[in-house]
Amino acid sequence: MLQRLPGAKSKKATLVSQIMTTGVSSARLDTPINTLVHQMIEKNMQHIPVIDDERKVLGVVTQTDTLVALYKQIALSSV
Repeated sequence: MLQRLPGAKSKKATLVSQIMTTGVSSARLDTPINTLVHQMIEKNMQHIPVIDDERKVLGVVTQTDTLVALYKQIALSSV
């Protein structure tokens, strides 16, 4: 039902390279949580990829993940 008009060009990104972030900050498995939180706050980041020594992505840590981890630390320290 929808067709592109002849000669009309979309301004929407068509390649990942047009929308990706470069110069990405990352963390390692042994990065302390407080360091990660500071990094997220300073750079206004919602998530940070976790990489290994070969710079292979192992996963992603989100702000929610850090909040839960910090809460658990506080809860366990008061027991």
